[in-house]
This record gives sequence, structure tokens and C-alpha cells, in this order.
Amino acid sequence: MRSIIFFTIYVSFALCKDYSNYKVFEIMPTRQQLDSLMKWEFEAGIDFWSTGEANKPSRVMVSPEIEQLFLQFLNLNDIQHKMTIENVELVLENDKIARLNSRAKRNTFIEPNFRLYWSYNEIENFLQRLANEYPDLVKKDVIGQSIEHRNIHGVRVSRNAEFGKNPIIFIDAGTHAREWAGIHSALYFLHQLVENSTVTNELLDKVDYVFVPVVNPDGYAYSFTEDRLWRKNRRYVNYTCQGIDLNRNYAYMWRYRENSCAGTGYPGAYALSEPETQAMAAYMQSFKYNFKLYLSTHTYGSLVLWPFGFEFIYVKNHKEHHLMGEKFRDAIYEATGTLYRVGNSADILYTANGASDDFALAYANANFAYTLELPGGGSAGFDYPQSMIYDLVRETFIGYRQFGLHIKERFN
Repeated sequence: MRSIIFFTIYVSFALCKDYSNYKVFEIMPTRQQLDSLMKWEFEAGIDFWSTGEANKPSRVMVSPEIEQLFLQFLNLNDIQHKMTIENVELVLENDKIARLNSRAKRNTFIEPNFRLYWSYNEIENFLQRLANEYPDLVKKDVIGQSIEHRNIHGVRVSRNAEFGKNPIIFIDAGTHAREWAGIHSALYFLHQLVENSTVTNELLDKVDYVFVPVVNPDGYAYSFTEDRLWRKNRRYVNYTCQGIDLNRNYAYMWRYRENSCAGTGYPGAYALSEPETQAMAAYMQSFKYNFKLYLSTHTYGSLVLWPFGFEFIYVKNHKEHHLMGEKFRDAIYEATGTLYRVGNSADILYTANGASDDFALAYANANFAYTLELPGGGSAGFDYPQSMIYDLVRETFIGYRQFGLHIKERFN
């Protein structure tokens, strides 16, 4: 058995993208320096692990090919920085060995096991089991198919025979392939909502829920087997680059970025060019008659962000957005000591066009919309160690629950 485990580890390493000599730098830009720094988001070989924020550390992975040019830029602009990871490949190898060994010790996968990261097939099986075992609560939809023809699953949860009579909360995750912790946090909340009668009675009393746990199934599957740090979908663009950043591809205030296809933030050739965003846009808009809250779950940064993000323009009900975000923040802080920051996306971070939360508010008639950036973990940030994931999903549940209670009170 031990030889089989090591053979599996060897083969999986051989198949994966090699990040040898990729480095990670912690960068502390001022507000004036931030805009010029974020232009590197569209450069090949540059990968922002934590989203840029003025006067706070940003973590950026840099390929060996562009390292000297990037360092010249930092030095010429007097941007404070330091190297935090000298060789990304070593970090990924250690993490993968730990995950595979943990799987080997639990040689039978008993769902739901939230101490492990699940493959996409395991996620699909979990969703189907919920639909089969709880037909009065759960309805599973195939809302579309990805570039590689995987099903994109939506799940509706309601006590009513007619879905949507109650205020609707819509939760998604997995827009960015590598953000596994966000996916499993959404799945854990779905599990509690359906399979924990106390939570069911409390939160489904006067609220209906929609989940899309994996918006980007191709990217997620690819990050599981080929490239742990893959972010985009799997669209073939040309021989030099592949993939669209789905959270830059929504129709509201979409913006074309010339010569950016090799970067991690490439928004595509036109708005809603991707089957994943087309499916999501149609699914969101199908609930616009009673759409109260949209939550898009990402990693990482410990942030609760409200619209708009495309420009320094606040949504009309920004004060109520902020107060509800503070309830999420305070509930988690009181329970675990983890502190989130609440604020406008553009203010806290930087402007970004074509994001899903802006779309939900502007085109799907949501009353409230947030992007949640969960905390980072381990030396790689979004690469949350499997050994810590159970604590994180339970912590995030506290925040999701607080949102549910607020919507229940606010609209009833």
C-alpha cells in the first residue's frame, strides 16, 4: 500500500505544471503606487495571490522569466517589497503530499467529509445525494455546460412547493479554479442548511436559497490534476495563452483589455463570451423577481466587499450594505477572533470591470451583493491547507448564517 501511495504522488507530480523557481513577493504599495502595480495583472508570468490594496501587503507570484523586469519596476517606483517564498514548487509539493497521505489514511470517502478537499465528481455525487434524499427541500438544476462540456450545477433549497415565494439568497463559489476553500465553505453551508434540522428550521423558515458551488468546473478539475494555481476557465484563446477570468467577463461595465490574454485577469474578447458566465447570468436573472442577496465566495484576503467595483461609485443603499457586512464581520470575530474588513470594492482594492457582484446588482435586480474574500491559510494563502479546511468552513458558516438571519428579518 505504501509503495502505491508514493507511486501515485510521483505520477501526480510528473503530470502537474512545474513552479520551480517561481517566487512570491510581499508588496506594500501606497494609493498612488497601486494603480501602476495593478497593471501587471495582465502580464504573463505575474499572478496576484492576494488582491492589491493600498498600504497593505499584496502577495504576487513571479515567474523566473519576468522576475528581473518586475523587480526593476518595483525599485524604480520605490515600492516597498520583500521575497516571502523562494521556490513555489516546494510549497506545492509539500501540500500535495499532505493531501494525498490524508486521503490514503481515509481510504473510503464517506460523504460529507469536510476535512478533505473533494474532486469535482465527488461534489457532483454530493449534490445528487442531497437531491435524492431530500426531494421536498432540494431541487438540482443543470444551468449550463462549461467549455469542456462539464455540467454546471445549481441547487435550489426551499420548504415551499413553489420556489421563490420567500426572499432569495444566491451563493456561488469556484469562479476562480484554485480557490478550493471557497467552494468547500459553500458546500458546508449547503450541507448544514439541508441536513441539520436546527439550521433548516432557523434559516429556511422565511428565506429560499440558491447555490452554484462550482461556477468554473473545468478550471477546478484542472487545478486538481494539472495545475494547482490555475485561476481562469479552460477556453483556448491562441497558441500563447488559454483561459478567461470569469469574474471579469460579466456584462455590466465589461471592459476589453488589449494584449492581456496571457495574464490571469484576461476578461475575454467580449462580455459574456463564456458558457459559464452565460449560464450564471441567465440563472441569476431567472430569480430577479425576489432576488434579495448575492454572495460570491472567493479567497483570499478576509474582506467583505460591496459594489460597485468598476469605478469609485457607491451603490445607492451603500450604508445598509456596509451595516450588513459589519454583522457578518462581527459574528465571525466574536466566535473565532478572525477579523474581516468591510468596504467598497474599488475603495479597498482597485477598480475591476465585469465582476459578478456588480452584474447581480445592476442586471439581476439583487437588493444586496457582496464578494467575500475568505482568509488565507498556510504559506500560499489561497492554497488553504487541507488540515485547516474544516475550521474554515465552520467559521464561514457563522457569517453565512448571519446574512441569512438579516435577510429573514429585513424582508419579512
